[in-house]
Amino acid sequence: MAALDPILPPMPGSSFRSCLLALAAAAATTGCGDITLRDAPEPETPTPEPTLPPDCESGHGATVTGDVGDLGHHPISTTGAEVLEWPCGEEPVYTGRNESFELDLIRADRPIISVLFDDFIPVIVGIAGEDLDNGIEVALYSRLSEYIFRPEDFGAEYDPAYGALLVHLFTGEDSAASAFSGGASAAIDLPYDSAWILDTTDAHDEGHTVPIGSSSAEIWFFLVEPGMATIEVVPPDGAVCTGPSELPVFADTYTHANFLCAAAD
Repeated sequence: MAALDPILPPMPGSSFRSCLLALAAAAATTGCGDITLRDAPEPETPTPEPTLPPDCESGHGATVTGDVGDLGHHPISTTGAEVLEWPCGEEPVYTGRNESFELDLIRADRPIISVLFDDFIPVIVGIAGEDLDNGIEVALYSRLSEYIFRPEDFGAEYDPAYGALLVHLFTGEDSAASAFSGGASAAIDLPYDSAWILDTTDAHDEGHTVPIGSSSAEIWFFLVEPGMATIEVVPPDGAVCTGPSELPVFADTYTHANFLCAAAD
């Protein structure tokens, strides 16, 4: 197992590459009730660097296509966003005028991509087999927007010393797996400040279990201590959800973990 480099490999045209750092640790919390703003926790002493399978030289994996969009209420064009396979890639591709990209992957098993765009928070995305067939959607958060990780949604001010991790439940037919998400829960083994369920109307519930009847398909872990996160999703009765078992979390970055949910056989 090769050690994860504490700084992502340099990529052309990235002015804020050095802000993606790696540390590590473990935990989980739950809770409900009114939001109370709180200070970010003090980072714990870094543990040994996380690791990844040493398969960067395994040859050509597959090709992934996708769209990159601005999540703000007044979105701007994301043409020119940089997309690179991490940690194997050396030559990035860039989104065109239609804000889409096509990237040839090196890793055949559990590939990961990074998406960078000036004045937006960098994104790490784990690629699943279904993503290769259907394509992916990458959402960006602008650093200039008042909506960036609002304390009204996450209970604490955004702190660039930490990362965030999104578990996104989806189906083969829809981007949101609301038919299978009610009762689903997620857990990670890195320390974090809070977990939140966000639904399609921007309503939020603190905790990491989707309420029954909710339209939510997003479970957010906020102010996550950087490191390699082990991710576990427990689907509701009668459903099965598959996705990446581990992904890196970096400071001042959010990690996007897609889980495909379907009716159990």
